[in-house]
Amino acid sequence: MRRMMTDQPADVVELLGVSAPPLADGVHTVVVRDPMWGYWNKALGFCETVTDVTVAEAVERARSQGVAAFAFQVQPRAVPDDWDAITQRCGLSRGTMFVKCFGNAEPRAVETDLRIQRLGPEDAVAFTDVMAAGFEFEATPDAHAFFDGAHFFEGDWASFGAYDGDHLVAVARMLAVAATGAVALFGAATLPAGRSRGAQAALLDVRIREARERTLQFARQIAGRSRDDGKHRRRGPAGGETGIERERDLGERW
Repeated sequence: MRRMMTDQPADVVELLGVSAPPLADGVHTVVVRDPMWGYWNKALGFCETVTDVTVAEAVERARSQGVAAFAFQVQPRAVPDDWDAITQRCGLSRGTMFVKCFGNAEPRAVETDLRIQRLGPEDAVAFTDVMAAGFEFEATPDAHAFFDGAHFFEGDWASFGAYDGDHLVAVARMLAVAATGAVALFGAATLPAGRSRGAQAALLDVRIREARERTLQFARQIAGRSRDDGKHRRRGPAGGETGIERERDLGERW
């Protein structure tokens, strides 16, 4: 999350109000004019027990910058004994459950009739269009500004696509994090024409292989879990631990 903000060029930072200030031992990612229904507004990454001071700081920052709502994500070991009292006092309500998956980055055999290809900056617009359709947000100019950057196709970043002929039907993105020896996997979206054809299995595999070529041993992905049926809406490469998300409603919800 932090690199998604800090790697943005200055013009995008100004256009969308992007920042990622430290928050205790975690980070508070802020996108004031978030083109993806507020998803990128989060306080997370806490390993030490969260305090009421930390929560209040995040709430005040969001309020002062005009963020309508944000998510405060806490892993179980960082939840304080008085968490319910803190969230009630700060006006947070329970939101979506997430599972963070972290495990060995191991390639596997996959089958697909689609052509898997690494994408370049010239594919940026098509990438964002597919991502917008898959995640059901509008492919506005702001969305393209946030996701189209040339930096997402070079250096520590890499983006991949699945093609049906010349038609891009699925995408996925990765970030190599040398400090943890892991690859962060995200941005996986598939159009209806590419579903049930092994698109995301193949895109997962190509990213794992890319990670291994970069001498990264581990892979990380976050999956959302529905509270009604307990199913993971997006799979990760390995089992992980459950985290708690709390949303702070500051007016209009996203």
